[in-house]
Amino acid sequence: EDLVKAAYSIPRLGCKESIISVKYVKYGYAKRLDVEEAETSYSFWYDLVREFKGNVYLQQVIDYRKTPISRYARVPLRLHAYPYDSFSKTPVKVTAKIDSSRSAFYDVEGEVIIVEL
Repeated sequence: EDLVKAAYSIPRLGCKESIISVKYVKYGYAKRLDVEEAETSYSFWYDLVREFKGNVYLQQVIDYRKTPISRYARVPLRLHAYPYDSFSKTPVKVTAKIDSSRSAFYDVEGEVIIVEL
C-alpha cells in the first residue's frame, strides 16, 4: 500500500512536460535484498544514498508523507534524485550504495527500488 501511495505521489518535473507521469500502478511482491549496493532506474531520496555512479536529475521536492496534500506553504523540502541523462533525454540506471540503517533495496518483479526504513 505504501508503494502504491508513493507511486501516485511522485512529483512531476516541469509544467507541461515531465520525466515522470504515473499512468498505471501494478501490485506485486516486494523482496528485500540483503545488499548495500545495487543498480536502479527508479527515483530515490538523495539522503538515503551514501554514493552513486551515473547521471541523475536532482530536485527539491515536498515529502508527501510529512505534508498534507495542498498544504505546501513553508514546508521543508527534501532532495530527490531521478536517474536521467539530460544530454540524451532518457531515463538511465545508476549504481547506488545505501545507508542500510536508513534504507534498503527491494526487488519488485525484477525492478530494484530504494525504500526508506
